Amino acid sequence: MFYLFTLIFAIVIFLIDFFTPIKVGQYGILGVLYAVIILIPSISAVVRRLHDVNKSGWMFFINLIPIVGGIWLFILMVTDGTSGDNEYGPNPKLINQNPDSIVNNTNI
Repeated sequence: MFYLFTLIFAIVIFLIDFFTPIKVGQYGILGVLYAVIILIPSISAVVRRLHDVNKSGWMFFINLIPIVGGIWLFILMVTDGTSGDNEYGPNPKLINQNPDSIVNNTNI
C-alpha cells in the first residue's frame, strides 16, 4: 500500500511540476523535494518487507549490483512472507487476524 500511494503522489507531483516553470536542472522543484522527503520512508519499507521474508535489512544493498541485484531484490519484494514467526518477529498478517496473539508472544 505504501508504494501504491507513493506512486499516486509521484504522478500528481509530476503533473504539477510539468505545468510549473520552476525547475531544478531538468526536474521540477516539487519532484525533487518529494524524492528527498520520501527517501528514508522508502528504505524503511523495503527493510520491513525484507524482514517479512526472513532476510536481513542489509540485503537492501544487493540492489547495488547492476541488473541482477535489482531483479533479486524485486523477487524478494514480491515473495510471500514466512508463514509463522521468524527471527524478526511475528507474522503481521496473523497479528491482524488475531489481535490477542501478540500478547502470547514471548519476544515482548
